[in-house]
Parts: sequence; structure tokens; C-alpha cells
Amino acid sequence: MKIKTACVCMLLLVAGLSLLTVGNSRAVPAFARRDGAKCQMCHFRLPELNEDGHSYIRRGLREERPGAEPMSGMVMGSRDGAKVPPVASTARPLGEALPLEWQHYLTVMGHHTYEARNHEKAAFHSGMIDGWIGGPLDQHWSGLANFAFDIEGGGVAVEQAYAQFNTSWSPRFASVRFGQLVPFAILFNGGGAAMPLSAPVVLEMPSRARNAWAPTTLLRGVEVGAVNLPRWNAYVGAGQPQIDSLAGARSHTDVYASAEYLVGKKGNALSAFGYKGQIAAAPGQPALDFERVALFANAYGPRAKAVLGLLWGTDSPAGEKSLDTAGGFLLGEILLAERLAGYARYDYASRDIPVGDAETTDGPTIGVSFWVQTQVRLTLESQFLKSTGASRDRSALAEVMWAF
Repeated sequence: MKIKTACVCMLLLVAGLSLLTVGNSRAVPAFARRDGAKCQMCHFRLPELNEDGHSYIRRGLREERPGAEPMSGMVMGSRDGAKVPPVASTARPLGEALPLEWQHYLTVMGHHTYEARNHEKAAFHSGMIDGWIGGPLDQHWSGLANFAFDIEGGGVAVEQAYAQFNTSWSPRFASVRFGQLVPFAILFNGGGAAMPLSAPVVLEMPSRARNAWAPTTLLRGVEVGAVNLPRWNAYVGAGQPQIDSLAGARSHTDVYASAEYLVGKKGNALSAFGYKGQIAAAPGQPALDFERVALFANAYGPRAKAVLGLLWGTDSPAGEKSLDTAGGFLLGEILLAERLAGYARYDYASRDIPVGDAETTDGPTIGVSFWVQTQVRLTLESQFLKSTGASRDRSALAEVMWAF
């Protein structure tokens, strides 16, 4: 616990010291508090990242203008930056990268929901407040810390807290991240900030009640990568998964690898992700070996985005037969107007059960988001999922999200 606390404090200190080097800081966008910066520089719809935002994170929370000399304390944007069409604009294709400079950010984001499900009493959930602080200390080192405040449950947790080292400030570099983190391939394609309120079923459904693992699990470990920013990136990592429901079980170091290939300059990408891990034996539960393989494809149009995700997995409990999981999702998002966007997703997931045939879950999800202001969003979503042996589950969610 002392080591964990010390690491978190060190990351905060690094990020805090880097913020002290900022000059000419008087704009107040959500993530980059710099003159001329807009939320839409990193997000084509807050909070989902566009290719600028992805590049920003790969670079260690900073980005340079092509041809610019590397330097610290860079000014983000320019005084005529307001003339650049925002990403959430009919004049700008979604996902197309902006030639802007990035650096530090400090933000707070809140999520509050109202949920109604079949045969359940509708309820308001006060939700979460996330605090983010990050930025570079110099041209090589940067850090990020993300704290989640559970208003309803009263708890505080460290979601992500990592330091990152990049070998050079150029389009091609090697990267090392260590701390508590989410693998890059999943962050960009399955588990990162996005407009939909729900996650694809196959990315959150455990294969068995005793296996709470999902591809978005936080890892406490180290990740090494090679990046050619305009075209591809690849990472390998090792870490211990942070699973609340397995508290008390002996930890195990898992390994994973991912690769991504960027197609063109508009954010189109193909990526693959593989994971191999183990859940140690606990009272009344056998040890469990498991593997996961995921494929993702992102495609952008001028005012639309599509994501295809496929996942295969196998669980091998000690002394029992192996159980398979497979499924996928297809997500489409469209910008209907300057402040209005809609999305639709179809989910399918199948998992083996110890006795009987496989259990399947499938169905559509639809939603719409309206931006009251650039940093205040209202999203309405309905799901129509059906599982084997159960009636179709109809649910409705409403969320107010704000950031400053």
C-alpha cells in the first residue's frame, strides 16, 4: 500500500511540476488549457477521442506541429486557431488530424445517469466524477493520473496512473509505460472514452461467474511499444489485473500484445489484441487459465464513424473442461447537426456453460446525444438485448456529462 501511494504521489508530482512550466495559459477547454485550444481538437464528440487525441496519448500527452523544433512549454494552437473548423463541424471530416500542438491538461468530468429497466424501479444514479491530470515533464518523460470519485458509493479509486518514457520527439520512437494502465489497443477501440453509455456485450460479459476478466481490465505493470506515428504501432506488456471481485486471491502476472495499422490520415485503423492470463485458485474456486484474441476495425466518413469488433476466448478451469466465448459488435455513429449526434450498435455474444448448450446474448442498442454546450452533453440510450432462456431485456438510460 505504501508503494502504491508513493507511486501515485510521484506521478501527481511529475504532472503538477510540468503544469508549472506552462506559459500563456488562459483558455479553459476540457483537456488542454491553452490559448486557442478547443475540446474538439482531441474529441470529435466529447469524450470520444479522434485521431488527434489518440496521437496525443501515444506521444506521451504531447504532439508537435510537423517541422517544428522540439521544445518544452510549447504554446498550444495559435491566435488564429478559432478560424480552424472544429471537428464537430460539417466543414471538417471526422477523424482527420489537425496540425496543432498539444501539451498539458487538467480536467474534471462528471457522469450522472437515470436508469429504467424491465421489472425494476427506475432510479437516478449520482454516478462518478473523474479527475484527470497529465502532461510532459520534458521531451521524454510524461505522466497521467486519473482518479474516480464514486458519489453514490462514497469510494475513491485510482483508475489509471502511469509514467511514460519516449525515446525521441519524432514520428518514429519507442515507448515505455509503467504503472496502472489500460492496454492501448483496447483503449482506442473498445474500452476508451466513447459516446455510447453501454459497452459492447462481448467486451464486458464474463465467461463464467468466477471469471470477472474483460478486455478493459486495468493492469498494474509495464508496456513497451514501437511507434511509427503516421502508419503503425505495436506493444507488448505484462501486468497484474486489478479485479475487485477477486480480492484476496493470489495475483498472477498476465501478458499481452497488440498491433495497429493506420490507413490514410483520417483515423481509419485495423488492430489486433491478444491476452494470456491466469486467475489463481480461491476458496471453493479452481485456478483458471484463459486466453483472449480481439480484432478491431475503425472507419471514418465526413460525418460518420463505424467500428467493428470481434473477440474469441477460452477459459480452462483446473480439472474441468474448457469453455469458449465468442462474439462481436458493429457500431455506427453519425453527426446529424453541429450539436446533435446519433449512434446504433448491434451486439452478439455466445459463451459455453458447464452444463447444456451455449448461452447467447444479442440485440440492438440505439442512442442520441445533444450538446447543450461544448462541455455539457445529454445522451439518451435504449437497449433491446435478449439472452437464451430469458425475455428480451429493454432498458433506457439517460446521462448528463459535464467537464471543465
